[in-house]
Amino acid sequence: MDISTTSVPAMLTINALGWSISTTSVARYAFRVVFMRIRRFRRNHQRRHSDFSFVKLARPSRGAYH
Repeated sequence: MDISTTSVPAMLTINALGWSISTTSVARYAFRVVFMRIRRFRRNHQRRHSDFSFVKLARPSRGAYH
């Protein structure tokens, strides 16, 4: 009985499970960090520039508050 032929699928499945868990956790952490950074940057940007010119440029459809 060859050990490599039986261990390869098991190792692949274990690696796939580990990769999925690690990638989901890393992606969640990265998304949280980026989301917090974007929120902080937008808050500072709004405080610095009272006129929402960049908001108008980014979203021209939402021109309710100018």
